[in-house]
Amino acid sequence: MTDALTILLVEDNPADAAIVAAQLLMAGGPPVVRTAISLSEAIAKVGAQRFDLILLDLSLPDSDGIDTLLSLHTRAPLTPVIVLSGREDPELWVDTVRLGAQDFLVKGRFTPPLLERSIQFAITRHRLMLQARQRGSTATIDIDDEHSTEPLEPLRPGLPRLPLTESTFEPPTTATGRITAGDRTATTTSFFTLAGGLGSGGMSDVLLAHQINLDRDVAVKVLKPGHDRAQLARFQAEARVTAALEHPSIVPVYDLGETFFVMRRVQGTTLSKLINYRSGDDELGYFVEVLLKVCEAIAFAHSHGVIHRDIKPENIMVGDFGQVLVLDWGLALSLRPGPNGRFLALPIPEDGREVCAGTLGFLPPEIATGRADKVGIGTDVFLLGATLYCVLTGESPYDGSNQYACLHASAATRYMPAIERNASAPAGLIDLQRRAMLIEPEQRGTVGDFARDLRAWL
Repeated sequence: MTDALTILLVEDNPADAAIVAAQLLMAGGPPVVRTAISLSEAIAKVGAQRFDLILLDLSLPDSDGIDTLLSLHTRAPLTPVIVLSGREDPELWVDTVRLGAQDFLVKGRFTPPLLERSIQFAITRHRLMLQARQRGSTATIDIDDEHSTEPLEPLRPGLPRLPLTESTFEPPTTATGRITAGDRTATTTSFFTLAGGLGSGGMSDVLLAHQINLDRDVAVKVLKPGHDRAQLARFQAEARVTAALEHPSIVPVYDLGETFFVMRRVQGTTLSKLINYRSGDDELGYFVEVLLKVCEAIAFAHSHGVIHRDIKPENIMVGDFGQVLVLDWGLALSLRPGPNGRFLALPIPEDGREVCAGTLGFLPPEIATGRADKVGIGTDVFLLGATLYCVLTGESPYDGSNQYACLHASAATRYMPAIERNASAPAGLIDLQRRAMLIEPEQRGTVGDFARDLRAWL
């Protein structure tokens, strides 16, 4: 074993770590060994340094089992992994190898020569797999560059290329032992070259990436480090609900990892910027047509029991060819479970502090006061009215510079009437905006009502 190898040993048991480290020293050369005692520490180290090999214990304080391998393999897809386990379990061995591990060693059952052979086998097999993948792809991949940790300014530094799952077909065996071809399931492998930043929010970054196997640009939304379990659950729920709501005005999601998901790259301008660029009221009809398409997407979500909860001009994208897309479903909530008994998005929380989430300047009163019992389709109707207010006046209904004052104004729906900010605004649209922003949700009507009045004005 060459002394140039840099190995990450992920093991929380000090005695086991010491034994493996000693065996590495006896296995034909003194490699550079770095250690980690938890999954989070291992993830941090693979993000900051390139390793030639990872020796991974599946049972860690902050993760256990197959999830440990998947979580680490997601962050270091092009680093070979040898799994260490205290269990002599053939099924576990098969599962780990199928999910990307190069070998499986049972603790206390391997010797230094066996460890050396396993390491050499893992590195050689991994290199051959990469070479085969290169030859089979229309795109060229610089293997050394797969471990690049160049900073992606102004966003997170050190992001590796993101993997999905191994490309295989798994035909299930029937009770008689025969394979039914029609029941085959397939998973595919995709690698995404991260090219730079597209935007950043409070909880996540959106990165430009290139999907190598399909030779196309995509956007990758990545959860920022330091997140808690609730933020992770909300992030994954956003990916799932966006993927489930297949609509021309909702960005399609292509795949989901633990802390990232891949979606269509949308090129265009936000409604917020278009409002700022507007030269006068002559363009008002165009903005109303944009809002009509937004209404179609929101009505579609409502038909699936989902509310957006953060509709605003910044979350509406107008594409270069006229397409309108409703972005950022991170605050979406499910009003009811689906036919399978599961909630498509997170259910409405009982804690009022969790209900109070959104964008200052646009908050409906039930959100500002944390009234979970009043949150529903009327919440999105209010936000559509607030967006129309912004179209008419160029301003949000409330001043978001002072959080305390903004929450109090939102709770009472106390805002400057649109006519006072724009005396030339059409009376029909001002009346629609006012009705949509009534304090009681049941008095606002539905998204269909709102869209009907927009069409009547046009």
